Amino acid sequence: MAPASESSLSLPIDKPPPAKLALTVEVDFEKQLPDVPPLLTPQRKVRRASPLMFLKKTVKKSRLTFTKQPDSTAPAGLRWHFIFPALIISFLVFVVATALLLFVTFGRSSIATALDPWAIHVSRLPQLGLMITTVSTHMVAISVPFLVSVMAYCVAGSWIDEQKSANTARRVTPTPLQYAYIVKLLTTASITSVFEAGRYINAAKNHIRIPRAFYLALRLTSTVLGLSFLLILADVWLHATVSVVSISLIPSSLAVDENRRTAFGIVFNESVCAFQGSACLDAGWASGEPWIVQKGLRVAANTSEDLAVVTINGTAVVIPSARFSDLQFPSFGLRAECNNLTPSCVSPNNRPTECSAAGDSIAGSSSSSRSARPSSTSASTVVTPTPLTQIVATSGLNSNPQKVVLQLNWSNSTLSPANPAVSKSSAGDVLAWASCDLTLYNITVEQTRGVFRVGDQPTSANPAFAGIMHGLLLSQVGNLQLLSSLQATMLSATDEPSAMNAMNQALGQLALSLFTGTLQLDPTLIRRNNPITQSLAPASSALLTRYPLTPLAVYLVLLYTYAFAAFAVFVYAARLRAPVVPRPGQRPANTIQLTQLRLTDPLAHIAALYPPPRQAPAPEDLRELFLESEDAARLEIGIQSAPKDHRSWLAGMVQQQQPVFGIYRRSGPWSSLEIA
Repeated sequence: MAPASESSLSLPIDKPPPAKLALTVEVDFEKQLPDVPPLLTPQRKVRRASPLMFLKKTVKKSRLTFTKQPDSTAPAGLRWHFIFPALIISFLVFVVATALLLFVTFGRSSIATALDPWAIHVSRLPQLGLMITTVSTHMVAISVPFLVSVMAYCVAGSWIDEQKSANTARRVTPTPLQYAYIVKLLTTASITSVFEAGRYINAAKNHIRIPRAFYLALRLTSTVLGLSFLLILADVWLHATVSVVSISLIPSSLAVDENRRTAFGIVFNESVCAFQGSACLDAGWASGEPWIVQKGLRVAANTSEDLAVVTINGTAVVIPSARFSDLQFPSFGLRAECNNLTPSCVSPNNRPTECSAAGDSIAGSSSSSRSARPSSTSASTVVTPTPLTQIVATSGLNSNPQKVVLQLNWSNSTLSPANPAVSKSSAGDVLAWASCDLTLYNITVEQTRGVFRVGDQPTSANPAFAGIMHGLLLSQVGNLQLLSSLQATMLSATDEPSAMNAMNQALGQLALSLFTGTLQLDPTLIRRNNPITQSLAPASSALLTRYPLTPLAVYLVLLYTYAFAAFAVFVYAARLRAPVVPRPGQRPANTIQLTQLRLTDPLAHIAALYPPPRQAPAPEDLRELFLESEDAARLEIGIQSAPKDHRSWLAGMVQQQQPVFGIYRRSGPWSSLEIA
C-alpha cells in the first residue's frame, strides 16, 4: 500500500488521478453541448475562473447537475386576469356613455327641442349632465396606462408570430433601435413618443424593413392617445357651449298618452264675460279689457308666448306656440269665405264712403263713426286707419256662420290695383268691398313629424259662443292689422281669385287671433255642456339646459369609439397563443407574458442586469425567469446568430451565420463563474 501511496503522491499536479479522469470525461461531454451565444442585452458581469482547484471542480460539478429543458411546448393562451383590465375599461366607459345618452334622451323637453332642432333641451340644470361628461373624460384619461399594458400583449404576440413564421422571406424582426422605440411607445404612452416613432418610420421605411409589431404598437398607441385627447377637447367644447335658457312650456301636468292624445286642450276662459249667450265683447266693450285685445294682437303678429294661429287647408286654427313631436288635441278653427263686391261698388252713382250694393249697414252703422284704435304691437305700420275701414255684421250677433261686410280703404296710396278686387278712387284712395261668411268650428288638430292637419269631422260651434268670437272683430280693434296684411298680398295679386284667397286667409287668421285673447291651455279638459264654461290653465315658463347637438354628438361618438376600441384590444389579446416556459413546482409562464414584461416593465431588465447573489426569488414572481444566476430555462430579447440553414430572403442563397435581433429561449443557464 505504501508504494501505491507514494506513486500517487509522486504524480504531477497537472495530471489528475484516475477518479478525476472519469470526471473529466463527463465534463468534456458537457462541453460538447451547444453553448448559448452572448446576447447584446442584458449585459452581465463576467467573473474570471479561479486558479484554485476546488473552485474549478465546483463549477464543473454545477454544470453536470443541470437538466436541459425542452425547446418548445404546446402553445397556450394568456390567463384572463392579465387582459381583464381591457374588458373592465370597455364596460365602464360604455356604461357612462350610455348613462349620458339616456340622460339627454329621457330628460329632454320635446317642446323646446322642436323649437330649436340644433340642440337638445333637458329639463334639469346642467350640473348633472356636465358631471357625467367630466367623470367620463377623467375615467378615460386614467384608463390609458392600463389599456396600453394590455396592448403590449398584442404587440408581443405579433412579434412572436412574425419571428416564428415559416416564410423566411417575409420574416421581419425588430432591430435594437426599433425595439427601443416599441418600449418607449408602450411605457411612456405620450404624444412625444408617438411623434418620434412616426418620424423614424417615415425616414427609415424606404431602406429599413419595419416589422408588424412596430406598426401595431404605433397604431394602437396613437389610437388610444388620440381618442383620449379628442375626448378632452370635446368635453371642453361641450362645457363652453352648454347654456341655461328660459322657454315657455305647456304645464308639466300635460301628458301624452299612448294614442298621442294630449291631456290638454285650448279652451275658453269663462271669466271674460259677465253673462253667457251674448256677444259680450262687441262694440266698445272690449276696450274695458285691454289685456284681451293686447294678447289677441300679439297672436296676430305671431309674438305670443303660448298660442299661435296658422292656416291649414283654408281653415285658421289655434295651436300652442310650443311644439310636440306627435300629438292630438282639441282646438278651434275658423273658415272665412268672401265674395268680391268691388265691381258693384265703383259705379259713378256710389259715393266713395259707402256702397249700396253691400247693404245699408255700411253707411248707416253706428260703428262707422269710430276708427280703429292703434295698439302697441302695430304702431310701426305705415297705413293710417280711417272711418272708411269697417267690418259690420249683417246676420245678427249670435249666428254661426256669421255674415259680415268689409269696406277697406288705403288712403293716399301710391299703389296701383292689379286685380278687380280693389279699385282706386280719383282722390288716390284704394278701396275694396267684400261680403264674407265666418264659420267657427270645434276641431281636433293632429301633428305628425311637425306637420299639422285638421281632423276629418269638425263640428260647428255654438252660435252664442261664435257670437263672442265675432265680438272682437266687430269692435274694429283689428282693422289696422288687417289693412297691413292685405296691403302686401291682396293689392299685389294678379287676378281676382288670388286676391280673394288672400282676403279669406287674412280675415280668418285675424278674427281667430283676436279671439285667442279669451283662450288658454287647459290641462284638465273639464268639458261641460255649455262650451262657454271651461276652466283656465295658464302656460308656464321653465329653465332648461341647452346641449348643442354637434358637440354632444361628437363627444358621445368618441366615448363609444373608445369603449369599442378597448373591447377590440381585449378580444385580440384573448385570441393570442404562444409557447409556455415551464417552471419547476410553479405554474408555467406564457412566452407572450414574458415578452410583455420586457416591453413594459423595466424591473425585468434590472433583474437581468443585477441578479441577487444568493437570494431566492419569490415563488410567484414572473421576473425570476430573467434572473441570470438560476439553473432554469430563460427568455431573452437580444441578438443571436441565425441557424446554419438560414437562407437569405433576398437572394435565396445559403449564407453564413448572421446576427438577428429577436426573442429567444435559452436551453441552459448562464453561469456566473463561467469564463466568457
